[in-house]
Amino acid sequence: MTDVWRSHAAASPWRAAAFDLGLLPFVRRRDAFEPAYVERVAEDVLASPYLAESNLNYRFSGTRGFSVIFRDAALQRVKDEFPAFVPYLDAVIDPRCNAFFLNPLVVADGARVAPHIDRSLRSVTLPAEPPNPRKVSVLYARVPSGMKGGCLVLYHRLFPLARLAPRPNVLVEFQGFLRHEVTAVSGVVEPRVSLVCEQYLLDASLLLRVPEYTVRSMQDFESFYRAELEHLDAVPDMVEAEPLSDEDWELASAALEAESDVTAAPAQEGTDPEAREPAADSIPDSEDPHDAHPPRPQP
Repeated sequence: MTDVWRSHAAASPWRAAAFDLGLLPFVRRRDAFEPAYVERVAEDVLASPYLAESNLNYRFSGTRGFSVIFRDAALQRVKDEFPAFVPYLDAVIDPRCNAFFLNPLVVADGARVAPHIDRSLRSVTLPAEPPNPRKVSVLYARVPSGMKGGCLVLYHRLFPLARLAPRPNVLVEFQGFLRHEVTAVSGVVEPRVSLVCEQYLLDASLLLRVPEYTVRSMQDFESFYRAELEHLDAVPDMVEAEPLSDEDWELASAALEAESDVTAAPAQEGTDPEAREPAADSIPDSEDPHDAHPPRPQP
């Protein structure tokens, strides 16, 4: 396979080292991969059977995506299941980390991501709280031309650090403790597509709470709901039944009356015949759950 990863670490090794030491808030690498590769990533994300309304919290309202949660031991399985992501994973995975939250993210016109700090592993570790990720790696796979907004804004506490306009084939990595947001996207027909990977170093007890490998998507429910709608569409419309004639009503009423007119069993010796349970047709209407004579519908 062609080496589609274009490393720019050699151009500024001090920046990469400073970022790894936590001395820089973020690093940005332009032309990170071959252009054909990032387009393939975008196409695979948009064609994925898992792609659905975001299963993250309310801050991601209006976005689409899915989540792959895995430990370091399952990295090869992730590559086998998502071969289009392999060069990206080879480029960004930190060997010091042991738990990962991979999130393909699709932001359409009008959508945004509200300010937050990434700790998506909380969904599997609660009630125990995970630490912040060591780093978050974002690849912009598709950025429609003419798009307005969609910027990644990084904050340290409440103070803005950087406002990074998305560009195709740019890889941004930032410290996991930074609050960030994606501004509203507008002026586009096609969505903005990115790959996001939160990378964690967990202690042994917390790591046990993380599944070795799992994919989470709202698509399961959506598929069920869509299948049910298709099933209903395939059912022929109900044909209204013909109204019963007077003769039919007479026969139905007579049959019900005969069924309810059951001869009471003879009283056993020593019992009061008057104490026997009354016949069904002698119970007042207010106590009888089934009327022996169904009312005829009014014309």
